[in-house]
Amino acid sequence: MTDLALNQLGLQYARNQYRLAQYVKLFAKERDFDIKIEDDHYLGGLLFTSPFLQNLAFLVSDPVVESEQITLFDLFQFTPTEQQKANFTKYVSQIQRFSITVDASLQPLDFSSYFNFIGSLLNHITQLQKVENMTKMEFNSDEFIYEFQASDAEIKLLINMQGTEILEVQDINQNLQTQPRFYQNNLWALYITLIIASIAFQLSAVNLTYFIQSFGATATDIANLTTYFNLVQMFSSFFWLFVSDYIGRKIVFLIILSIYSILVGVLLLAENFTDNTIIINFVLTIRAISGISAILVPLSFLIASDLAPPKLRGVVIVLVNCFSQVGSVISSGLTVFFSNYKKYNTSAGNITQDEILRRVKLSFRDTHITCVVLYIISVVFCALFLKESNQKLKTYRKLKKMNVKVPKNTSLRNQNFLKILLSMLKNTNMLILFFSYVLSLLGSTNSRTGGPYFTGRMYGFTNANVAKGYANTVQIVSILLGLVVSAVIARPFISFFGELRAIILAQYFSIFESIVYFAPNPPQPPALMYFTMFLTGVSLIFCDAIFLQLVSMYTTPQNRGCVMGVFQVGNSIGRSLSGVITGQMQVYNLRDSQLLNTIFQSGCLIILAWLKPPIQRPEMDQEASKRKLELKKQAMI
Repeated sequence: MTDLALNQLGLQYARNQYRLAQYVKLFAKERDFDIKIEDDHYLGGLLFTSPFLQNLAFLVSDPVVESEQITLFDLFQFTPTEQQKANFTKYVSQIQRFSITVDASLQPLDFSSYFNFIGSLLNHITQLQKVENMTKMEFNSDEFIYEFQASDAEIKLLINMQGTEILEVQDINQNLQTQPRFYQNNLWALYITLIIASIAFQLSAVNLTYFIQSFGATATDIANLTTYFNLVQMFSSFFWLFVSDYIGRKIVFLIILSIYSILVGVLLLAENFTDNTIIINFVLTIRAISGISAILVPLSFLIASDLAPPKLRGVVIVLVNCFSQVGSVISSGLTVFFSNYKKYNTSAGNITQDEILRRVKLSFRDTHITCVVLYIISVVFCALFLKESNQKLKTYRKLKKMNVKVPKNTSLRNQNFLKILLSMLKNTNMLILFFSYVLSLLGSTNSRTGGPYFTGRMYGFTNANVAKGYANTVQIVSILLGLVVSAVIARPFISFFGELRAIILAQYFSIFESIVYFAPNPPQPPALMYFTMFLTGVSLIFCDAIFLQLVSMYTTPQNRGCVMGVFQVGNSIGRSLSGVITGQMQVYNLRDSQLLNTIFQSGCLIILAWLKPPIQRPEMDQEASKRKLELKKQAMI
């Protein structure tokens, strides 16, 4: 499949030339003369040198007065002899005269350009097919309409003759017909890269929480791990997604994975400090700095939007979240190992406080060495197997190989940032999606952000390492259930309800989870702890993913990174404020922050009531059929 796409006019030119080339082949076969048509199907030379026009003109025996306009031969990429010019003029004049006698409504042959001539000649040949014993071909068959796709050779010919104005960047949003499998189109490589990187990311993040808690960190300090991280992410995430429109998604992916591997290595220095305050501040600082590359999942969403057609995209983006959570589950298992294995275990026997801190540091060191190794593996895998998904960049690279220079003023180039932002501000639906997205994240991440501290205090754990092991056991079970349920129900859920209703139902899951959290007095029964974490997982997976699926339908390949980057700023705002609220509320009461969750989710639902969504999955089959009919009307001759 070529990386170049023709616009409507270019496609019409290529289709008509292909039709005529196929007709010439059939015509020659029936009359036993040899012709050779090149891969680009250019017919200029063939019309002068082959007996094709002569055989067609044989239908007319009367001499015809030559028309002056038919002597315009500069439109062909071929220099005929004088005799070839004379024959061409004679045959074309005869064909034109005879075909008009068949259908008086026919327009004269168009000599304004090569492709206009081919199109008009095709119209005349269509009428000549009514003549007895004439070669017949159905020019409106599926071969020439639905199945036709111009080859690289044909596109190069069009570019040489018409310039890059006949090109456009392939927009996968226009593909409402196809629905590949969830792992096709190189999506499998994205999933595997994400799983490996997510294991390292979550393993480090969870370990940091309990590491600083062991050295006297407060609830606010622990919440600030997320808050500062997301504040830095707020400014950097947009930058990386915007830049990916210019340098490519794969390059950005490799850069952020490399940054992570370096910063996680720097964190290993924390075990050398002796002052608790320095340890906490150092970890908070490096964790905040790592926010500059915190776009693993957002970038994966963006790549999935490039690779997955709209009929499959909602499911694929949910699966991206699920595979990210697979990384969380595996990292939780590793965290349990780095907490409970003999040399890391801080609850076994009568050990001194110094020994506890030594084992905590040992667990911290081995955990982050593992993270560095995982990041390096993810970099290598990404470099080897993940393909570039930025269609505009792929178009440019293809043109560069063909030695074609793209003019500055062309639709192939990226859109101006200010124009993109202004168009978003003018689009009421985009504003509704943005603010409802922020409110959704404010609520649905509340429980996840405060989970570690909540668990430690609610069940009376005095040993942070033991609390870490218990909380991660809960996460392994509940998140695994959540991602399995989400992955299984995603396709039927979205296909039946549509993306908007799926978001609304996920908001209700989150509200119900908050009520369950709030209802009983602490300590919460363990069964409810598992249940609420399960609901949190399902809600987060669906809300985060499907909001961005709706957003992606408003984008083009030239602005998708920029638009998704703006929404990633909203993502950071929601998560940062959630971290601040969680940290402050839990200083006073472990339960009351759940009330705010309910308020935020209710606000999200109220705003969504005003949304007029783009085309959704249940409507796509009907819209695809409608577009198919429109395509046939446009392509028929």
